[in-house]
Amino acid sequence: MTVRIAIEDLPPEARRALERGDSVELERDGEIVGRLEPGATPPSGWARFLELRHEAPPLDHDDFLEDLKLVRGLLNQPAPLGPWAP
Repeated sequence: MTVRIAIEDLPPEARRALERGDSVELERDGEIVGRLEPGATPPSGWARFLELRHEAPPLDHDDFLEDLKLVRGLLNQPAPLGPWAP
């Protein structure tokens, strides 16, 4: 989910920092919980997927095939009967 806030609604010191090109850290009880970056808009959808895929380690195709076998075995089992079964 994304929340959009008008820059005019931010405190003056946060607006000035962003306009200078500085980042603004959001703090709760002394702990940093977020960060605002000037001009930074995160990629979404396909662009984000490609970015994550590029950063991830290479795929191990043998492990993937083993996972597929496991899933097929689990999906080909009869579903357990519920309390309504005779």
